[in-house]
Amino acid sequence: MVIVEEQRLNRWLWVGLLAGPIAWGLQLQASYSLTQTACATGHQWLLHLVGLAALLVPVASGLLAARLFQRLPEGSTGHGDDLRSRARFMALSGIVMSAFFVLVNLAMWIPSWILGACAH
Repeated sequence: MVIVEEQRLNRWLWVGLLAGPIAWGLQLQASYSLTQTACATGHQWLLHLVGLAALLVPVASGLLAARLFQRLPEGSTGHGDDLRSRARFMALSGIVMSAFFVLVNLAMWIPSWILGACAH
């Protein structure tokens, strides 16, 4: 039973850590793939929808990582072999990574609002 809980915690920790970078990569690919179609059909809202989705994913993963960080007990060993030490480090890293990728996704989305996605 403890092993199952530990595996579930590990999965959520990895989600909190990697969801932001994955969302950024998918936003990059989707935006490049959809730009020609969105400009040809006049549906620029598709690009904004991709940007919004890519922004919400790291926000959600950051909240998840923050919740995990708060729920994990404090304390670690000097040897670094305690599960709690690794889990708290991963949760804190997930918070930082998520905050960074919120900024990255905003930096990629803002020019399409200011300049327009189909500006020539």
